Amino acid sequence: MIAEVLPDEKSAVIAQLQAEGKLVAIMGGGVNDAPADVAVETADIVLVENDRREAVDVIRLAQAARREMIQNLWWPPAITSSPSRWPRGHWPRRAFS
Repeated sequence: MIAEVLPDEKSAVIAQLQAEGKLVAIMGGGVNDAPADVAVETADIVLVENDRREAVDVIRLAQAARREMIQNLWWPPAITSSPSRWPRGHWPRRAFS
């Protein structure tokens, strides 16, 4: 966590952290702050409420959505390759050898 960064230094700090491959989150007022406008333009998510706890809710929502997407990628192949889904008379010959 980096705190108390001056407005004209924020862009450089963000660029440095992103160049290091780090995930960058900025929290703060951003009122009358030109680099904050840059952050809003490049951000994936912008919270407009004053409650910082909403950031935790957004992270939890994103994690739940990711879990759901992974499950949706895993289940269809498992279900369609199940022997109970094969048409009758088209069983693999080795299954009964």
